[in-house]
Amino acid sequence: RPAQPHFGESLRGLVFDCAASNRMINTWAILQKSGIVHRNRVHVSENPDLDETFLAETMRVDLKEIRRRRYHLTPTNHFSVFGLGIHKHGIEKRVRRFSPSAIATGIRFHPATHELRDLPFSTIGWDILNDECSRCADGIKQGWTRVNGTARCDRCGWDLGKMDAEDVPHGERDPLALLAGVVSHDEEHGANSLEMLHPQLRGIDRQIIFDLIRTIAHCTNSDQSPTARTTALARACEALIEWPKGLQKMEEKGTTIFQKRRRIIRNYSLLDNVAKQGRLAAQGGKPKKDDPTRVTSGYKPRFGMGLAESGYLTVNSASRRSGLDKKVLQQGWDEKKMTQHTSIHGGKRVRAYAPDEMETIAPYLMLPEAIRSSRLRLGVPLYGMEQLLGIEVIVPGKPNPRRKIREVYDDAVDELFQQLRNVSLKNVE
Repeated sequence: RPAQPHFGESLRGLVFDCAASNRMINTWAILQKSGIVHRNRVHVSENPDLDETFLAETMRVDLKEIRRRRYHLTPTNHFSVFGLGIHKHGIEKRVRRFSPSAIATGIRFHPATHELRDLPFSTIGWDILNDECSRCADGIKQGWTRVNGTARCDRCGWDLGKMDAEDVPHGERDPLALLAGVVSHDEEHGANSLEMLHPQLRGIDRQIIFDLIRTIAHCTNSDQSPTARTTALARACEALIEWPKGLQKMEEKGTTIFQKRRRIIRNYSLLDNVAKQGRLAAQGGKPKKDDPTRVTSGYKPRFGMGLAESGYLTVNSASRRSGLDKKVLQQGWDEKKMTQHTSIHGGKRVRAYAPDEMETIAPYLMLPEAIRSSRLRLGVPLYGMEQLLGIEVIVPGKPNPRRKIREVYDDAVDELFQQLRNVSLKNVE
């Protein structure tokens, strides 16, 4: 009998169900002449030596059905799973995980998303994934060699859809819908899930979202049980959905960052760059100089984290560059006298400053010390100094880290004195 492909089905599941429908006792009956070496390792999706044409002819399916389910290894040790980069250790190849709820509702094939080790739950049945038959109850996990079909126990043949399912709480399903869309094989579903993000982030590459979710979840969870991991993933999704204050809200709710605190903050700050530039494509290496689509900041997918750089200045850096006191810069930011950029520092959202604005806006900040110093030099009252500033007779100088704040008007005052002397000399003559 020909295999019956389903949208989003894994290649392992397709081979497994094809063998079952033809009453074969194991998958080796199909795979022994297709390039697979070890009968107990059904690595059909990952094996580069797989004879795709032979396998397609054997199962009597279109060759494209085989090729679209293959996981090709990239130079960065990632498999491309429906266009999403998954580290080679992030694919479950030996154990067959299943969703009792999905099987019970008629999904009697093996979705490729059930092979993602980073997901302990099913994005289809919305329950915790299982890998053992409750009727056998002997600790033997479901595998890919003995054949009874993906919806049945490979040992006793019991319908796995009759098992009791541990449902994902409804309060966690809403944020997890973001992750479900990111890993989905359906491009439309993936695009719709990104609508959950802040409008400035909706053009982001889904690879970045996936890496951020798994990194945040890993760093905020010390319990490796499937239920706890699912809860951690839901919290991570909330942090992205509630950007730019998601991390701060996590800590306010008592969520502890157990490890890699600096990494998680650096990863989250990557979203600042995306919002600033409008988009950021996931790149496996340095962008070419002549590439019109390249952006200032690059992103390299890694197993544990991604790399990001921020284009904004901290208040300390802005103070050093402009020569202004930190309090003056903070007050100017609070009073919206400059663009209110923000960045992540210590798990909290803090003020950030654009370098180009330090040249144009910072000199015009109200500087009490500079006004007082200049007023005393000129011998005029405060309202007189304000009038001179208002008609721009006195203009602040450019920011200079070697100049003190009270000296910002000195050049203008010196020039005004010189002009007065020149006028006095002309009058005397």
